[in-house]
Amino acid sequence: MAEPTQDAGAPGFWADLIRPYRAGQGTVARTLAWIVGAGFSLWGAYDLWIWLHGFGALNRPFLDGALARIPVLRTPISGSLAIAVAVAAGAILLVAWLLKRPWLADLLIETEGEMKKVSWPGREEAWSATKVVSVATVAITAVLLVYDLILTQVMRLLTEYAI
Repeated sequence: MAEPTQDAGAPGFWADLIRPYRAGQGTVARTLAWIVGAGFSLWGAYDLWIWLHGFGALNRPFLDGALARIPVLRTPISGSLAIAVAVAAGAILLVAWLLKRPWLADLLIETEGEMKKVSWPGREEAWSATKVVSVATVAITAVLLVYDLILTQVMRLLTEYAI
């Protein structure tokens, strides 16, 4: 029996990964989520690469001569680099795949819609609110400091004369 062929109009994995779910909606929130997800993926892969440097067998370059290093970075092309690049690519693909899930995409679209409804304070209103919060924070800190000093002295007196 012949293998069923994929319809020419049906998107493949890569085309489906690139085509956004509900295009034109929530673009700012989804772009920020993509940037943050890719950034964390790269950061994690970099930390993995640093950790893998501790294994001597993974530090040896694959090739000899001029091709043994990445030209601009002067980093040896080694097993630790290959593993880190593979993990980074997989993590970025996972981020792209997750951002295509309807539940997450709808959440980001709705979040962006709600953020557009927020009435943001003006510059002077924000500055006056910042001053109020700063003064209240300093006042509460001072009160807690006084209570702490008093309780410390009381506890010191109780422990000195307890026996």
